[in-house]
Amino acid sequence: MNLSNLKRALPALVLAGAVVLAGCGDDDEGSGAASGNGGEPYVIGATSDISGPVAATYGPILEGLRVYVDQLNDDGGIDGHPIELLIRDHKSDPALVASDAKFFNQRETTGIFYAGPSSTLASYLQSAQDAPTLYGNACYPPAPPPEPAPNFFCVGVSPATDAKALVDLLLAHAEEEGKAPEDLKLALVAEDIPGCRVVNKDVIAPDAESRGIDVVANEVVPVTVTNLTPTAEKIDRAGANAVIHYCLSAQMVALGDALGQIEWPGSYMAAGNIPGMIDGVAEVKNPNFFAFDWFGLPSDDLAVFDDIEAAAEAHDAKAPIVDLRWGWSVGIVLHQALEQCGFPCERSKLLEVMGALKVDDPTFLELFNSPLEWSEGNHASPSKTYRLVGWDDDKQEVVGTTDWISVDEVGMGGD
Repeated sequence: MNLSNLKRALPALVLAGAVVLAGCGDDDEGSGAASGNGGEPYVIGATSDISGPVAATYGPILEGLRVYVDQLNDDGGIDGHPIELLIRDHKSDPALVASDAKFFNQRETTGIFYAGPSSTLASYLQSAQDAPTLYGNACYPPAPPPEPAPNFFCVGVSPATDAKALVDLLLAHAEEEGKAPEDLKLALVAEDIPGCRVVNKDVIAPDAESRGIDVVANEVVPVTVTNLTPTAEKIDRAGANAVIHYCLSAQMVALGDALGQIEWPGSYMAAGNIPGMIDGVAEVKNPNFFAFDWFGLPSDDLAVFDDIEAAAEAHDAKAPIVDLRWGWSVGIVLHQALEQCGFPCERSKLLEVMGALKVDDPTFLELFNSPLEWSEGNHASPSKTYRLVGWDDDKQEVVGTTDWISVDEVGMGGD
């Protein structure tokens, strides 16, 4: 399924199955109920961009969580108690994000899952109050060190850590090609979203330059632009032989395609953990298009993908199996947090559990490839493993192209 088709399908696919649909930006509750059994449910609010401008990136993360919860409920829930998701569509509109957070607080949900671009973070934080929150995105403040908010947690690492990993992987790839750092002419690309712009300008660029790489361009692409041929041509004119693109899947895939179309000979690296990217790499089939990835792949022949595929089929998921990885990982973390909290699970107890939660069971490690461990000073992960993946023309699938590397969380100051 290509990105445009996926975006059209998202509202139906996210809302299928065992969820309660709450109205978007109002207080009307839709029909539907949690599946599973007759025990009293854990009630979790869930808001994401399901039908807005970046639905193809954030909708499948919520869909992965929904499928995990549906399957958990079918298997009996948590000690007989199902999880009930109250799902809302914020469309990446800060006003709707704020409205959703207030709605969940009015409903006194045990916690909130919130997925959306960094441009909506301020609105969410102002409205969420003390609600225990799982954030479905790269771990922007206030999740990472040095001063995480007491109620804000993230399954992943900060964009600053991603940025360091990208530069590490770029240098390792260049070394394999016989290139020294000073041989690299790097172009940076991001969409016009505050977090993405800041990562490129204030994190990747200075890190790359400190290691001897010449940064020759820094392009900012409007979120609504999907024809990236002009950007590819600018990169070519700038003399770049390497590109790092950190932001939204639709634009990252489009630029990989555009660079291939103009036969640009350099190495293009983008964020592969984002929904839409792995299938995008497979669709483009550009041998110079690499994605850095947090997760295992179906091509790794991992048993966890059998579980995801079976649950997706049983619960009417339309997103590609590979795009459910992040949400499924969130589901495992939520499951373990609620299980340790017990029932009934008050917000204060859940925050206590989350503040010292460690998730390292074999299924999680198979998918996420490194443990998650939250502490008082870090609500992201202490470290993360990464590798490059790319299209294998012989195998006709996306495969890992480098060994895994581990990068420690470097934290992000500010808010």
